[in-house]
Parts: sequence; C-alpha cells; structure tokens
Amino acid sequence: MEYLVSAARGRRLVVTEHPEQTREQLLTEWWSHGKDAPEANIMLAYRRFDVRELNAAAHAFMEQNGKLGADRIVVPDGEELAAGDRILCRRNGRSLGLTNGTRGTVTHVDPRNGGLEIKTDRGHILQIPRPYIDADRVQLGYAMTGHAAQGLTVDRAYVLAPSGGAQREWGYVTLSRARKETHIYFAAPDLDLDVT
Repeated sequence: MEYLVSAARGRRLVVTEHPEQTREQLLTEWWSHGKDAPEANIMLAYRRFDVRELNAAAHAFMEQNGKLGADRIVVPDGEELAAGDRILCRRNGRSLGLTNGTRGTVTHVDPRNGGLEIKTDRGHILQIPRPYIDADRVQLGYAMTGHAAQGLTVDRAYVLAPSGGAQREWGYVTLSRARKETHIYFAAPDLDLDVT
C-alpha cells in the first residue's frame, strides 16, 4: 500500500470507475511516449485478454498516425503485423538467433513468403521465416503479461492492475521494469488512498 500512496503522490497512479476508462487512460498516457519510442515504453497486464486488447489498440494508434508500412502479414492468432510494429517472440528458435522473449521492431515484411525482418532490442537484424510464425510464436509486443516481462528493463512501464488487487509476486515483477517511471492503472471506484 505504501508504494501506491507514493505513486498517487507522484501522479503515477490512476484510479477510474470503469475498466474501459482505465484502459483508455493507460493507452493515452502510453501513446504520449510510445509514439516516438515504443521500444522504451511497455504496457503490462495480468490477463492475456487485456494484453491482446492493448496490443490491438497500440497497433491501431500506430496505423492511424502513419507509423506502419503498407505490407502486412497475419499471424495465426489473427494479429496483423507491419513494418514499424513491435513484436515479441514466444519460443526459442536458436538457429534463427531467437529466444523466448526476444523483442524487436519489424523492419520489413515480405508478403510473398510471409516472413519478417526485425531489429531486436539488442540491435541485431534477424530474419523470421513463415514456419516460425505459423507455429504461433510471434505476437505484437507493445503490451505483455508481467510473467513475460521478467528480466525486461524499459524507460517507462504502464501497468494495468487486475481488479481485486495484484498478486504480490506479479506486482513486484511489473513494478520493477522501468528505469524512469512506472504508472499504475486501477478500475476501483472504492479505492481510497490518503495522499496528504
């Protein structure tokens, strides 16, 4: 609770009455930094459903603001990827230079063979062939679960806290991902923090 009070004093805690409002506020604040440096800003959520919704919204923001290339591929779970998108690799592909958790930015989409070229966050240019993608190993990477974010360090983290309160271990992992700021978003109209 002390951390939440400190976050509230520092204006890094947002409490709204409805989950839709909470998600909208998180996305708006992520976009203020994420539009120019999506690799340095991450959205974190407890449920995979929320991660999918946040990723879809971030992709839409990127699209609406002309930050994505024209060529597209669709991955098995239905997500659309374009040059400029952030991705997360979910399985090892050692011969490709990929590990579970590799994050990067799509630099080229080959619509003919369905493959991708990415620049990883470590600066490597890697080719991702269609068979790796078809094995459901690639997803949008603007948002991820706290579990998937273990070991990740970014400038800013935007955390969608689960209703009913975060589990202690999950909270520790998500609240320790950022060098500069961690912002926390709750849908809890009855949460009362004394910040005086």
